[in-house]
Amino acid sequence: MEFEVLGPVRLLRDGEATRLGRMQRLLLSVLLVHANRPVSGDLLADALWDGVAAARVEQNLRLHIHRLRRLLGDRERLSFGPGGYRLVVQPGELDAERFESLVDDASEVVGDDPQRTADLLREALALWQGTPYEGLDDPVLTDEGQRLTDRRISATESLYDAELNRGHDVGVVDELTDLVRRYPLRERLATLLMTALYRSGRQADALQVYQDARRRLVDELGLEPGPELRAIEQQVLAGEPVDVGVRGSVSMPVPAQLPPNVRGFAGREDEIATLNRLLSVTTDSTVIATLSGTAGVGKTALAVRWAHRVRDRFPDGQLYIDLRGYGPDAPLAPEDALAGFLRALGVAGVDVPQELDERAARYRSLLDGRRMLVVLDNARAADQVRPLLPSAASCAVLITSRDSLVGLGVRDGAERIGLHRLGVDEARDLMTSLLGDDTAVDTEALDRLIEQCARLPLALRIAVDLVRTRPARGVAGLVAELADERERLDLLDVDEDPHSAARAVFSWSYRQLSPEAARVFRRCGLHPGREIDVHSVAALVGSDRRAIRRHLDVLVRAHLFEETSHGRFHLHDLLRAYARELAEQDHGRTEALDRLSAYYLQSVSSATRLIVPAHHLSRSGPEVPATEAEVPSFGTDHDAREWLDRERSNLLAFVSDAQDDYPIALSWLLSYYLDRGAYYDDALDLHAEAVVAAQRQHDGVAEADALLQLAGAYHFIGESDKSAEKVERALVLYRDSGDLERQAAALNNLGSVNTQRGRFVEALRCYQEAMTLRRQVGGLTSSVLTNTGALLARLGRHDEASSHLEEALRLEEESNDRGGSANTLCHLAEVAVQLGRLEEALNFANQALVQAREIGARAVEMDALVGLGDVWRHLGDQQRSASYHQEALDLARAAHDNPLVVLAMIGLARSDAATGTAARAIPLYESAVEIAASHHLRDEEAAGHDSLGDAYAQVGDNEKARTHWQLALEIFDELGVPEADEIAAKLADSP
Repeated sequence: MEFEVLGPVRLLRDGEATRLGRMQRLLLSVLLVHANRPVSGDLLADALWDGVAAARVEQNLRLHIHRLRRLLGDRERLSFGPGGYRLVVQPGELDAERFESLVDDASEVVGDDPQRTADLLREALALWQGTPYEGLDDPVLTDEGQRLTDRRISATESLYDAELNRGHDVGVVDELTDLVRRYPLRERLATLLMTALYRSGRQADALQVYQDARRRLVDELGLEPGPELRAIEQQVLAGEPVDVGVRGSVSMPVPAQLPPNVRGFAGREDEIATLNRLLSVTTDSTVIATLSGTAGVGKTALAVRWAHRVRDRFPDGQLYIDLRGYGPDAPLAPEDALAGFLRALGVAGVDVPQELDERAARYRSLLDGRRMLVVLDNARAADQVRPLLPSAASCAVLITSRDSLVGLGVRDGAERIGLHRLGVDEARDLMTSLLGDDTAVDTEALDRLIEQCARLPLALRIAVDLVRTRPARGVAGLVAELADERERLDLLDVDEDPHSAARAVFSWSYRQLSPEAARVFRRCGLHPGREIDVHSVAALVGSDRRAIRRHLDVLVRAHLFEETSHGRFHLHDLLRAYARELAEQDHGRTEALDRLSAYYLQSVSSATRLIVPAHHLSRSGPEVPATEAEVPSFGTDHDAREWLDRERSNLLAFVSDAQDDYPIALSWLLSYYLDRGAYYDDALDLHAEAVVAAQRQHDGVAEADALLQLAGAYHFIGESDKSAEKVERALVLYRDSGDLERQAAALNNLGSVNTQRGRFVEALRCYQEAMTLRRQVGGLTSSVLTNTGALLARLGRHDEASSHLEEALRLEEESNDRGGSANTLCHLAEVAVQLGRLEEALNFANQALVQAREIGARAVEMDALVGLGDVWRHLGDQQRSASYHQEALDLARAAHDNPLVVLAMIGLARSDAATGTAARAIPLYESAVEIAASHHLRDEEAAGHDSLGDAYAQVGDNEKARTHWQLALEIFDELGVPEADEIAAKLADSP
């Protein structure tokens, strides 16, 4: 199979041309331009329908693809993959590829064998049958056709270079005369014709060629001839011999425009390796790479660093230009950049063409066949860059930009390299190298400074300069100064230098945004979180979510945002500080915050309706304001929990910026989720804020609600005295309000607190009173039944305990309270263990663990793990027992659940002791006793002393054993539990 594009587009099979319609030729041509590379459906559709948004475009495109596959006769030839449609073209099948391959081969031998060079070039030029992609009008094909045409003319010039070098002066005069007539502005052809005429003894004719060429250049372009043509004229006038090499006798300048190498460079090894790999791959097109990233991330530093490393691979020179895409000055126009490059390549100022296209053509001609590196720094957009791209495969181009320049990848085959902020180790290496060995540095302070500078090389360099200029304060002093985010940008300004001050550098990116995208960026400065989603941004801006998504995509491409997982977006600390500065001046600030508050509360309300059992929501809570913002839809309780997990930090961070109604309502809505998830630190902070907010509003019921939630959080971490104080205050306020259901809830919590404090009689009285009130108001009593049953089991009243727990489980299953039923199953497992029903206990504990994990109830999960550990210890599998207790211990430590930490440690130590390693168990018991005593966990403290006594007896230290048993007996006697008799028996039997 063969493909021809150097003229009318043709598809040949077995030498016979296949008939193609216009649309088929157009489709085939675009695929051939990108041969062996995927082409997006959008690009193909644009080519076929000229960008017109026609109906059924996708279906029509698939139809044309299907027809082309049939013509190709091989389905594998045209496949569809992740990047689009890919046409497989084998070496030698495409005439354009054969042409360029022959030209490249010729360039390899040009200086050694002019005969061979000429033969290869004539073979290459013989492939041409007209204008590339003749009769087809499409920007992609036009650009590719122009590139091939430029290369054809350069190959033609090289052909006559070779002919002249092998002495065929007279034989090429007519051909060159015809070429000069067809391309009157190609100075190189005029130079070759002058050389051929002069060396054929026709000096006057050679000078006339010069006069004609000069007249045309002056008349049509307003330019004098270039240095090569003028040099030939002088040699002819002087009667000197003229030697023509590959590029004639006039030596070409070798530009070396790279800025000085960067001092104190660190990291970026992966990016450098990628750039090196691009140079190592053999290709028939110009190597183009883009480095894109946020302001101050070190794009220019990396580009310059790498360019210096590889400059020896580009002996014909290195071109560099700052395109000023982002900065205090106007962006550099591509025609101005080309003028500078042309002058650097030896073209006199008066000889630089006026039009952009002509400058670009001259530039490509001068770079053809030369090994040159072009660094285009600080580009604004793809259109600013495209005219500066060489066509020669011997050249490489490196572009830096804050924009992703997606178009260069799609249309021009550029390799896109995203430059992210430095890693912590890389940032530390950079700081250390810049500070030098003579500066004593506190490692902890240095790491904090690195994070304050968002791991941006620009900010890190500014920080180093501040440390050096104020050595008395050092790194730690600067860290203290930068602690206030609102002042951080002021400190990171560098004498108001627009090129080095962090604020100014960020502002260049901001000023390039459309008004709509700028407003989105600005409003995001009002958000207190580190990650935000489209919904919350839409609420802040007061706009449609789909429109916001488009603006966020713009901000991501401009590297003002980073997109993370789950469609979320992140601003690093310095950009967030800059956005916050802008937001402070936003006239719609108050309304935006109110919209965000209403959106968050409505979203949380929607989520909690799925994860919180109905009876927990039966009491009326604070009113949730209406919102016009689109609230996420949650299909399942799992979706709701996942959303709460992602947004939890944002919901809590917003408390400090919102009105008092927000923390009051959020405390009410999130209490169940925070307790079940064991997010106790978050619960403490939120409920404390809600208490203060309710007090400011003089709302006694809201204050009591928050106090009750706060008491629960203190209870879970083992701070029983603080918990008791909060719940007792709440109970007084509830009694003042006359709300019996809330009083019952407070009494139930007070019973739990008293149980934790070892005041079992008081706890039973609280539970009984709570049960009475619940029955009066018709509320569900399952939680009171569970708590009562657990306490009765602790007191050894197993029949009563089982009755209460089974009734609680029935009510919880009826109301679909899976969190409550999992908790009750844990207590049923405890009762079964106490009664020796181990298989039954194992079943209860496993059910509890499965349910807890399914609903994300981390608090119950820890209880179930401890229960399973205890069951397996009694069953004799100490390894499995230890595994469950260790998992529970890890979770409890992370949640700061001190009561469960103690129980898990005791369980883990008992497993060790049961395997005969009591000596290893003793330190664990001692730690458990210490934690229990510090939190006044009397029951757990006694259990620890009892186990310590057993361990010391096991290792033969009877005196210490009796001491710990005696301590355990005193506490168990005080609690009134059956273990008191068991300990007394141990003491009586001990030596």
